[in-house]
Amino acid sequence: MFLVQKPDEIRNLNLSPFRLYLFVNKWNNKPRRRESLQRLADEFSTKYFKIELIDFDADSQKQSIINGDDIDIHLYEYVTSAHMVARLFPKDKFDYTFLPDTVDQLPDSPWFWARLNRTIGGVLGVLVNAANETIRESLPDGYCIPDGMKLEDYFDSLTDTSRKELFEFLQRRFGYASPEESRENLSSFLNYKFEEDYGEEDRIFMLPGDIDYGRTKPGFKIVVDKGKNKFNANDVTGTLDISIVTDNGESILLDFPTKSCKMTYLLVLLTHKYSFGLPQELYDKDFRRKVVYSVWKILYKTITHYVEETQKYGLRRDCNFINNQTFAKDDRLSDSQRYWISVYTDTLTDGNLTMRPRRIKLPADLIEIYDSSLKYSCHDIPSIDMYKSGYIQDDLRKHITPLKE
Repeated sequence: MFLVQKPDEIRNLNLSPFRLYLFVNKWNNKPRRRESLQRLADEFSTKYFKIELIDFDADSQKQSIINGDDIDIHLYEYVTSAHMVARLFPKDKFDYTFLPDTVDQLPDSPWFWARLNRTIGGVLGVLVNAANETIRESLPDGYCIPDGMKLEDYFDSLTDTSRKELFEFLQRRFGYASPEESRENLSSFLNYKFEEDYGEEDRIFMLPGDIDYGRTKPGFKIVVDKGKNKFNANDVTGTLDISIVTDNGESILLDFPTKSCKMTYLLVLLTHKYSFGLPQELYDKDFRRKVVYSVWKILYKTITHYVEETQKYGLRRDCNFINNQTFAKDDRLSDSQRYWISVYTDTLTDGNLTMRPRRIKLPADLIEIYDSSLKYSCHDIPSIDMYKSGYIQDDLRKHITPLKE
């Protein structure tokens, strides 16, 4: 697929038209595979048109958010979605025509190497033909390629001095990069990083696919407050509302399929804000689960079997319901909001202790608790020390995490 870019000296990618770059990703970065790729590159390379391997793994390095003032969004999307790229010999200083291409087989496929051979051969052939066509028509006085002679044979027929002068003339006339500059330009392009700037930025683009919303500002907070209907204590809604409140004041009241799900999500919010998240181990000891009983009593005004049910089935059931039944199917929520409020499992290591607490990605300071009774009960949220073996219950108070406003 040819990609012709509009003239833009600042944001265009200046490559040498004598290079074809083959990307090495996580699939092909194993030593033996890399050696095989290098052998293939050496076999196809000629004296003047060479194939170079360059490290780039789109799965981990590709940026989903682009500042259009820094880099051309269309060029970045095409090049970083390809397996190889070359710039065709320009027709003038303003011509930026690229040929990104892909191999339609996985590296483990028995057809991979055959497809790769065919693709490389095709791209390199186009690269040579484009150079041959333009150079023949652009030779300075004193240079002439005989009919029927190949371009590279003509280069070989020149003296070292004449060849050097011809290459310098072509580079000045068409403005393309040297092989060394070309590799540096491509490496910089592939390693582009979006710099967070929440100011008056008007050229920020999100590319299709898996967008990293973590590099954007959330634009909302989660508010936990007394419910508007005080008679909801016996149904799923309970006495507390959990809402998303956007920066422009719009509010979305979150719904939950079961009491257990709402209770679990509320505990995730509280432990995320005031501690390190919600681990399964919270339910194992009386001195740790004290906060669970306190929060349930505030939310539903009843005695609960929630602790026993959660011990039996674990948090996975509730968290799956929360993410897949509540948030995923709520058309009022944007993908960005789902990203920030969905529950995920973190890994925490403190000395010999390893835990997997449930958390959300929204910063803790964007969770606001307006109910005073609920806020007071958060003093009983255990700290990390209370999960360590040998913890002494009598020493409990000094280990409880102080609330952060």
